[in-house]
Amino acid sequence: MKNMILANPFRWADPRTWPWMFYVWLAYSYSAAGNTATGTYKRDFDTDEEALEFQEDLKGKPVAVHYNPNKPSNSALSEASVELLLQTRPPRTSTDYPLSVQKSSLPPLAAC
Repeated sequence: MKNMILANPFRWADPRTWPWMFYVWLAYSYSAAGNTATGTYKRDFDTDEEALEFQEDLKGKPVAVHYNPNKPSNSALSEASVELLLQTRPPRTSTDYPLSVQKSSLPPLAAC
Protein backbone atom coordinates (compact mmCIF):
# COMPACT_ATOMS: atom_id res chain seq x y z
CA MET A 1 0.00 0.00 0.00
CA LYS A 2 1.33 3.43 -0.94
CA ASN A 3 0.86 6.64 0.99
CA MET A 4 -1.24 9.28 -0.64
CA ILE A 5 0.42 12.66 -0.94
CA LEU A 6 -1.97 15.58 -0.90
CA ALA A 7 -1.02 18.87 -2.46
CA ASN A 8 -2.65 22.25 -2.22
CA PRO A 9 -5.56 22.58 -4.63
CA PHE A 10 -4.64 24.12 -7.95
CA ARG A 11 -6.56 27.27 -8.81
CA TRP A 12 -6.70 29.04 -12.13
CA ALA A 13 -6.63 32.75 -11.40
CA ASP A 14 -6.78 33.95 -15.00
CA PRO A 15 -9.93 32.85 -16.92
CA ARG A 16 -7.97 32.97 -20.20
CA THR A 17 -5.93 29.97 -18.99
CA TRP A 18 -8.86 27.87 -17.82
CA PRO A 19 -9.20 24.49 -19.53
CA TRP A 20 -12.12 23.97 -21.88
CA MET A 21 -14.82 21.64 -20.62
CA PHE A 22 -18.05 20.77 -22.36
CA TYR A 23 -21.19 19.59 -20.59
CA VAL A 24 -24.31 17.98 -21.97
CA TRP A 25 -27.50 18.01 -19.94
CA LEU A 26 -30.13 15.56 -21.10
CA ALA A 27 -33.73 16.14 -20.11
CA TYR A 28 -35.96 13.09 -19.87
CA SER A 29 -39.56 12.36 -18.92
CA TYR A 30 -41.13 9.20 -17.55
CA SER A 31 -44.37 7.90 -16.09
CA ALA A 32 -44.47 6.47 -12.58
CA ALA A 33 -47.39 5.79 -10.27
CA GLY A 34 -49.75 7.26 -12.85
CA ASN A 35 -47.92 10.59 -13.01
CA THR A 36 -45.50 12.04 -15.54
CA ALA A 37 -42.22 13.30 -14.12
CA THR A 38 -39.02 14.73 -15.54
CA GLY A 39 -35.34 14.57 -14.71
CA THR A 40 -31.94 15.58 -15.99
CA TYR A 41 -28.66 13.79 -16.60
CA LYS A 42 -25.28 15.52 -16.96
CA ARG A 43 -22.03 14.32 -18.50
CA ASP A 44 -18.83 16.25 -19.21
CA PHE A 45 -16.55 15.93 -22.23
CA ASP A 46 -13.10 17.10 -23.24
CA THR A 47 -14.14 18.34 -26.71
CA ASP A 48 -17.19 19.88 -28.26
CA GLU A 49 -17.18 17.14 -30.93
CA GLU A 50 -17.52 14.44 -28.26
CA ALA A 51 -20.34 16.35 -26.59
CA LEU A 52 -22.23 16.86 -29.86
CA GLU A 53 -21.80 13.21 -30.84
CA PHE A 54 -23.08 12.04 -27.45
CA GLN A 55 -26.08 14.35 -27.67
CA GLU A 56 -26.98 13.29 -31.21
CA ASP A 57 -26.55 9.58 -30.46
CA LEU A 58 -29.07 9.69 -27.59
CA LYS A 59 -31.58 12.22 -28.91
CA GLY A 60 -35.11 10.80 -28.91
CA LYS A 61 -34.12 7.29 -27.78
CA PRO A 62 -35.89 5.50 -24.93
CA VAL A 63 -33.81 4.84 -21.84
CA ALA A 64 -34.41 2.98 -18.58
CA VAL A 65 -35.13 5.45 -15.77
CA HIS A 66 -34.53 4.43 -12.17
CA TYR A 67 -36.80 6.09 -9.62
CA ASN A 68 -37.65 5.85 -5.95
CA PRO A 69 -40.97 3.95 -5.59
CA ASN A 70 -41.68 5.87 -2.37
CA LYS A 71 -41.12 9.19 -4.13
CA PRO A 72 -41.46 8.69 -7.90
CA SER A 73 -40.34 12.24 -8.67
CA ASN A 74 -36.78 11.27 -7.54
CA SER A 75 -35.08 9.65 -10.51
CA ALA A 76 -31.75 8.99 -12.17
CA LEU A 77 -30.29 7.51 -15.31
CA SER A 78 -27.66 4.91 -14.56
CA GLU A 79 -24.35 5.00 -16.38
CA ALA A 80 -25.06 1.41 -17.46
CA SER A 81 -28.35 2.47 -19.13
CA VAL A 82 -26.68 5.32 -20.99
CA GLU A 83 -23.71 3.15 -22.04
CA LEU A 84 -26.09 0.47 -23.35
CA LEU A 85 -27.70 3.05 -25.62
CA LEU A 86 -24.30 4.21 -26.85
CA GLN A 87 -23.24 0.63 -27.63
CA THR A 88 -26.35 -0.02 -29.71
CA ARG A 89 -25.97 3.07 -31.91
CA PRO A 90 -25.37 2.52 -35.63
CA PRO A 91 -21.80 2.78 -36.93
CA ARG A 92 -20.74 6.31 -37.84
CA THR A 93 -19.19 7.34 -41.13
CA SER A 94 -16.87 10.23 -41.93
CA THR A 95 -19.86 12.22 -43.26
CA ASP A 96 -21.36 12.10 -39.76
CA TYR A 97 -18.54 14.33 -38.50
CA PRO A 98 -18.96 17.75 -40.09
CA LEU A 99 -16.01 19.20 -38.16
CA SER A 100 -13.57 16.47 -39.13
CA VAL A 101 -10.96 16.86 -41.84
CA GLN A 102 -11.03 14.37 -44.69
CA LYS A 103 -7.69 12.58 -45.14
CA SER A 104 -7.58 13.36 -48.86
CA SER A 105 -7.81 17.10 -48.18
CA LEU A 106 -4.56 17.19 -46.19
CA PRO A 107 -1.51 18.50 -48.05
CA PRO A 108 1.41 16.10 -48.38
CA LEU A 109 4.19 16.45 -45.81
CA ALA A 110 7.35 18.16 -47.06
CA ALA A 111 10.70 16.57 -46.38
CA CYS A 112 13.04 18.65 -44.20
